Amino acid sequence: MECGMGYAEVSVNSPVAQRRTFSYAIPSGLDIDVGQPVWVPFGDKLLQGIVLELSHYPSVEETKEIAGVIEPRPLLSPSNVLLARWISEHYLSPLFDAVALMLPPGFERKTVTFISSSSTTHEQDMSSLTGGQRDVLELVGKWGKVSLKELEKTLGTRQARLATSQLVNQGLAVRSYELEKIKVRPKKVPYLRLAGTATEAGQEAARLREQGKALKQAGLLEFLSQQTQPVSLSEARRSVNCSSSVVKAVVSRGLVSVEQVEIKREPISYQGIAPSHPLTLTPDQKSALRAIKSSLPKGAKGNASPPVFLLHGVTGSGKTEVYLQVLAEVIGLGKKGIVLVPEIALTPQTIERFASRFLLQL
Repeated sequence: MECGMGYAEVSVNSPVAQRRTFSYAIPSGLDIDVGQPVWVPFGDKLLQGIVLELSHYPSVEETKEIAGVIEPRPLLSPSNVLLARWISEHYLSPLFDAVALMLPPGFERKTVTFISSSSTTHEQDMSSLTGGQRDVLELVGKWGKVSLKELEKTLGTRQARLATSQLVNQGLAVRSYELEKIKVRPKKVPYLRLAGTATEAGQEAARLREQGKALKQAGLLEFLSQQTQPVSLSEARRSVNCSSSVVKAVVSRGLVSVEQVEIKREPISYQGIAPSHPLTLTPDQKSALRAIKSSLPKGAKGNASPPVFLLHGVTGSGKTEVYLQVLAEVIGLGKKGIVLVPEIALTPQTIERFASRFLLQL
């Protein structure tokens, strides 16, 4: 944190925030940097926010303190912050929506409000409470800690919110917050491995075949005994042509174990995509390609900004092929390129064309 900066302008994850930031005081001893995710009090809730600016003075007279940091380091660079502000202003979008575009998947999580009884609840004379308050305490006593959302479903939004607020103010209930469950989780695939040695599996398979029963189990054991590494469940079933009940049988007998292996998600499936090669260009395409390629920065001028080109042509005139060959030239220079698709309906065919040309480079 910059020396002497006691306040932070924070983009808050709330629809109420719209396109503005909110000033928060930075507690003593808490190091905060631009781009860092923090917890901030917002109304009666605790919400996520991203620090977009540090300052010596707040933009309002009274401020609340930042409740804590979510991550110990910034998730956005200063250039990311500038881009998010520009997107929000240019497209009139909520500021946090623009910020969220650059946050890691699964980061954006809301807090869930819970209501629980207090230490003085059992001492309260229930006859002095309203019907709504008694209903809330009855449900809290029955379920223990219960989410406000569940209370709203059961009692109605207006009654649940009014009664819980009154109970909290009277010290008869406690309001607490927890993060909602993570929506994005690592992808895991079940893998099979022999519980014993390959020799033992082979002997068991031979015994089953000799008895003339459980032949699918025997085939699965023989297949696994020939592998040097664990095999995915889907591959094993496909290779042996067996059902899930066969796998369950050998697992229940302690012959095979199942382990969940985390694998990298591949958003693009290259299966069925045949490699393609550059097409012969028309004179107009060659002219456009030549003009663009000649403007690409090379060598010591590699950081210079190239000019902007607008490629004009009706649908089917071959613009995409020009894009493909320009991108190949850019990659040949050791650089990278970004391709924006004009509408979501064109995404699958665009991905297929670029994947076929650049294969695993996409």
